[in-house]
Amino acid sequence: LWVLCKYTAPVFGTHILEYSLVVASVVAIGHLSTTALAAATLGSMTASVSGYSIVQGLVSTLDTLLPGAWTSAHPELVGLWSHRMSTIMAFILVPISCIWLNAESILLYLRQEPEVARLAGLYMKWLTLSLPVYTFNNISRRYFQSQGLFAVPTRIVMVIAPINALLNYLLVWGPEPIRLGFIGAPIASCISMNLMSLLCILYGVYWVPRTAWHPFCRRSFQSLGVILQLGLAGVGQTASEWWSWELVGCNLGPVSLATQSVLLVSAAKQKL
Repeated sequence: LWVLCKYTAPVFGTHILEYSLVVASVVAIGHLSTTALAAATLGSMTASVSGYSIVQGLVSTLDTLLPGAWTSAHPELVGLWSHRMSTIMAFILVPISCIWLNAESILLYLRQEPEVARLAGLYMKWLTLSLPVYTFNNISRRYFQSQGLFAVPTRIVMVIAPINALLNYLLVWGPEPIRLGFIGAPIASCISMNLMSLLCILYGVYWVPRTAWHPFCRRSFQSLGVILQLGLAGVGQTASEWWSWELVGCNLGPVSLATQSVLLVSAAKQKL
């Protein structure tokens, strides 16, 4: 029981702190207007469906591959499989980014209200800048956790969470010289995620043993089909849950979307 608590407590803490990044944006935008909160909710839901769920599903393959590689006679395979996943994701992120950059047109086609669609599209355009580092953060977390370093992601998010809250305050409804309003929330998220990636790199370079590291080489482009095959199963599992929210959100008006955002955040906090 002690061993179980020892390894699950950091993971639990990581999820709590990561979700605080979402809560900070909801609280900040919620002080602007109902339409702004509805647009941010729709933008976040669309980003989750068209991007984050795919990233999470594909990267979940590493949960299967990395622990076995770490306990094998060649622990450097942990780094090699991580490189291979990064290679696949580099190609996957291109069409996802195209969808996000044209989100306003897509939402208008789905008959969303013009102002909500415009703000949601603007929200997703800024979030596009965080998509590569969001993917990197998910891969690096598996890289650390496969080596038993469960506390590393928690320590990193403990540093980033208060910074993210401060950035949301300053950029959304802070002092006039630096206040950006609605777009301040996605910009704060981008900055926070980039800082998280920077800390992951610094931690991996200076404080984590190089036992699992593998230099980037030609082998990084081999066996990509294995990862893709396993990853598609993960995408199916993730998408079946996440996509249901988008189907509901496409049929809601501004007030209903804003209400749903508050309810989802509250319910998720209770679940965690």
